[in-house]
Amino acid sequence: MSMHRNFLNKELSAKSQIFDILADKKRLKILALLLCEQSSVTAVCKFLNIRQNLVSHHLKVMKDAGLLRSQRSGREIYYSLNPKSLIQLKQVLGRVLN
Repeated sequence: MSMHRNFLNKELSAKSQIFDILADKKRLKILALLLCEQSSVTAVCKFLNIRQNLVSHHLKVMKDAGLLRSQRSGREIYYSLNPKSLIQLKQVLGRVLN
């Protein structure tokens, strides 16, 4: 039991940054949007009804944490969820909630 608890504590510590990031309501809304579809920065701005510089900041934070991937198409950057990070997050949540 102790070994399992130590492993869980280390895993949660490593993933706590993601929980901090998702504690922000705007970032959680971005996550919800990107669960449905890949979106451009412009589309995220319209969805959140906030300025482009603020959206870009939130997207950068999420991308730096490994939650998002980006792809440029012309002048627009499109963001999508990083499936590997979502799988890891789901596994951690499953362990915590069970």
